[in-house]
Amino acid sequence: LARRQSAGRTVFAFFQVDVLPRRMHSEDACEGLVLAFEGGQFMWPGIEVGHTREIPVGNQTVALTTESMEPLVLSLSAAVDLAVCEEWVRVARGRLSDPEVIDPEEGVGRSDDEWRTGGVYFMPSIEQDATSFAHWVAEATVTHVRQQEGVDVQILRYLPGQRFSAHHDYLNIEHVGEQEEIARMTNKGLYNRFITLFLFLRDVPPGGHTNFPRAGGLSAPKDDEECSVGLPVRGNAGQMVLMYNLDAAGAENELSLHAGCPPESGEKWLATKWIWNR
Repeated sequence: LARRQSAGRTVFAFFQVDVLPRRMHSEDACEGLVLAFEGGQFMWPGIEVGHTREIPVGNQTVALTTESMEPLVLSLSAAVDLAVCEEWVRVARGRLSDPEVIDPEEGVGRSDDEWRTGGVYFMPSIEQDATSFAHWVAEATVTHVRQQEGVDVQILRYLPGQRFSAHHDYLNIEHVGEQEEIARMTNKGLYNRFITLFLFLRDVPPGGHTNFPRAGGLSAPKDDEECSVGLPVRGNAGQMVLMYNLDAAGAENELSLHAGCPPESGEKWLATKWIWNR
């Protein structure tokens, strides 16, 4: 059940949805609610802001709630055990370094404390607990994207006043022909960062929310550090947020602009992982 171009690339894929979506391979299995996605990547239907569905994950049931329709942002309750969250904080604390950012325009890594401050540790896949964040991705229970081996998790710590100015996580493929690093990372524009997963390792302190300044179609902010306009998303330890940077066909969503706002006190700890549309 897929329409294909002459080159063999899937244009549409079909998913039957009961409690969890299931890719359809035959018309004979067609019954109930069926969703069609151009590009072949599954995206959770947001339905409306505040819509909640219960999905089974292992031996637990997790609430998946729509926080925003544009961009599509979903939150998941009690995603990861608190003991795992604390262990990741312990491991990362002594290994933090200054963050280096891949500039989506220039395609190069650079340290820029005018844009992003804080500490980061890239946790190799081998260190990730098999029952936690990486396991969710591997099982595709949440993302329904094919497992991607060897993708590191970023452990991030923000102290009072530290932040990440408004930015997009997708890479600008318009520069594939000009920037070697973007061409390499995206396989010459074929792939991109489809989903960003945020895992809160500790309760988010006041002021330290993730802000979506263009949520609902708002105009681009004049100040990339503005955190009072848009959709603020906060979380408690063990909760997860899923944000779509692209649509199912791979088109970039400019409304996915987001910022890590500075906590007023304490420490803000979270982990992030990019899911590519491969």
